[in-house]
Amino acid sequence: MKNLAANNIYQPTSEVIREATQNLPPAVQARLPTVYNMKRTVQRIRYANDFPALPRTLAELEIPDNLCQLNDANGNEMFLKHDSGQADGDNR
Repeated sequence: MKNLAANNIYQPTSEVIREATQNLPPAVQARLPTVYNMKRTVQRIRYANDFPALPRTLAELEIPDNLCQLNDANGNEMFLKHDSGQADGDNR
């Protein structure tokens, strides 16, 4: 689970836990920590592996290109049509 958390930073926490635990035998699943504790573990690993810090202002907000698209059954669709960038400061 720790490797999945570190390598898939854009995947939801619940998906990481599901992938890590879905093929475990029932005896092992019974001994796992609570879902809340597993979520916190994933979050701590991501934070420790330089997960991007939350911006404090709009000027610090930078949206990567891979997050500007929605993946649907028909292909990629633009989620964000235009980002004026950091040069606009708080006028985004």
